[in-house]
Amino acid sequence: MELVEVDAPSSPERKVGGGHQILSPVQLIMFYPPSEWEQFIFEWVTARHALFAEVKRLGGAGDRGIDIAHLRTTQGLDGDWDCYQCKHYENAVNWSGIMPELLKVFRHSARGDYTFPSKYVIVAPKGVSTDLENTLNSPERMRARFLDDLAKHWQKDADYDAIVALASKDLFDRFTSANLLEILDEHARTRWHSFRFGTALPARSAVTPPPTTFGDHEMPYLTKLLDVYREQFPEIDTLSEAEMDKRTRTDLQKHRVRFFKAEELQSYARDSVPEGVYEAFRSDIYDGVYDVFALPNQSGRQRLTGVLTTAGQLNLTSHLLHTRAEQDDIKGACHQLANEDQLWWVEH
Repeated sequence: MELVEVDAPSSPERKVGGGHQILSPVQLIMFYPPSEWEQFIFEWVTARHALFAEVKRLGGAGDRGIDIAHLRTTQGLDGDWDCYQCKHYENAVNWSGIMPELLKVFRHSARGDYTFPSKYVIVAPKGVSTDLENTLNSPERMRARFLDDLAKHWQKDADYDAIVALASKDLFDRFTSANLLEILDEHARTRWHSFRFGTALPARSAVTPPPTTFGDHEMPYLTKLLDVYREQFPEIDTLSEAEMDKRTRTDLQKHRVRFFKAEELQSYARDSVPEGVYEAFRSDIYDGVYDVFALPNQSGRQRLTGVLTTAGQLNLTSHLLHTRAEQDDIKGACHQLANEDQLWWVEH
């Protein structure tokens, strides 16, 4: 058999790391299993309705035709609510694909299992077919089509008469579909987006300087710093004195800046990354400095300096937040740990 020489494969235009092809969020979504698509939609719905009651994910066996429910009141499904129907199909959702799901909602509403949803939104990666979109855009046509399908295929349904009665008087103006690009645009402003798609985290706002007065919430770590100053300079007895003394005032101010930067990074994390990411980040900082912290026979200044120096040298690149965390944020996290009595500088 003759071997034929062929050209080497060309390099892709877009690379990450060692040459792996980058997939856009749209492309990645196309590979999602249905359960992951539901989770993505749950994140989107949760973020867009964060101020209005709560969002429940109900998809699965016995879901009664509801994948995601946005509950507008504390009455749950007995009150005002919206239904998000998730469909992850190879092709656009068509009428035959959504009709059985519509039937479930009418059936359970007719039975009194829940009130009829105020909105019914079809969410699918490839959207809905042109035929279905035209049907959704014409409530009168949709009602006629639903009732016609019902008569042809579901006359033996035990709830047929109740479903017909409910559908006959409904305006059918609550049914719509959502556009994937619009969903992604809104999802991009959520705390889950960067984690899910590997995109850059949003920029941090400018850090504000610490308040001029000491707050009650920072007294634990400040008291531990005061222990260091007292050990070095016995004549310094209060934070006010440490703030005024030229030997300690710059040091004290620097540590307060670090603490408040860490506090702002934690607030940033609440809006930009999933729950628990900052806590894991700080836990690794604690683990990384523990051996230095635990060394015996150290002065307070030695322990403080050793811990903060070690913290500044830690490799935290495995954490999503590392691209937005600066040295002062990491060292400030140590003061947060001191604020919670996980670290201290002077043995008592």
